[in-house]
Amino acid sequence: MPFTPYPFMIAPFRGLMIIWISLLCSTVADAQFTCDSIPYNPDYDCSGFIGYEDLIAFLPLWGESFEIEWDSLLLPTDLDPDPLNELQWLELSGDTLELWIADSVYSSVVLEGIGNNTGLSQHGVFDSSVDGEVFVVPEGVHTLSIELTGASGGEGGDVCGQTEGASSCNVCDAQGGMGGRALRFNSLVYNLNSGDVISIVSSSEAADSQELLVCNPGLSGWTGWDCGPAESGGNAAPTQLLLNGETIVEVTGGEGGAGGCIGCQGDGCFQGATGANGEVGSIVNWLTTLSTYSIDENTGSKLVLRY
Repeated sequence: MPFTPYPFMIAPFRGLMIIWISLLCSTVADAQFTCDSIPYNPDYDCSGFIGYEDLIAFLPLWGESFEIEWDSLLLPTDLDPDPLNELQWLELSGDTLELWIADSVYSSVVLEGIGNNTGLSQHGVFDSSVDGEVFVVPEGVHTLSIELTGASGGEGGDVCGQTEGASSCNVCDAQGGMGGRALRFNSLVYNLNSGDVISIVSSSEAADSQELLVCNPGLSGWTGWDCGPAESGGNAAPTQLLLNGETIVEVTGGEGGAGGCIGCQGDGCFQGATGANGEVGSIVNWLTTLSTYSIDENTGSKLVLRY
């Protein structure tokens, strides 16, 4: 005759099963990792359960401000890899958190406030405008933050149209176009070795035209009046960043602005066109571009490294 348990027999059995499964899961969990390696773990005593002991440990902190203060990241070790744990692909280098996939950096992010609270710089800053054009990677440095600035183009010349005897450009005041803006390129270089050489091939800020043409109209006014264009501004040469003598990125210089003119595009007074801004001309495929933008001031090439 089959045995049919009564409800009052099933309930205790279920309770024992739940306790047994919980203990088993706790044992397995404890065998897989050490709970004190988990940041801000509420299981203060690492028992596998959140109990009154954990509450008592946290009560003295009640009402205190919560501030994150850390300078390291606890990650799985190479000796005990876990293919389902993406943390093993993260590496904290100074103040930069890097994601490594297939032995190369897939992505990275700068952690503000880590180390000595100087942003990207942990050890020092190299500035080519004061430190020269060659930087030798020191011992213990493997990652560099790069800020590479190209050179700006020159401004075009002006054309002044004025009637006989006038002291100002009372007919036409055609200004030369502004020179193209310099590009600023930001990136990170990884896996450097002590003694590696980072250098810059720089360019000076291109010269302005400074030409001023003064023209007087004839009796026919604008018709057939041809004056200019004034000389265009200079083009800035490219700026190159080299690693051990090999170019890894080149930034083109700003082009010169065109000179103003009268009648060069038909009857009338015409301002000079602005020169093209600098841009990334070439880059090696392993170097990641974090950001690029044009800067307003006239400038020559410059390299700033933070490490």
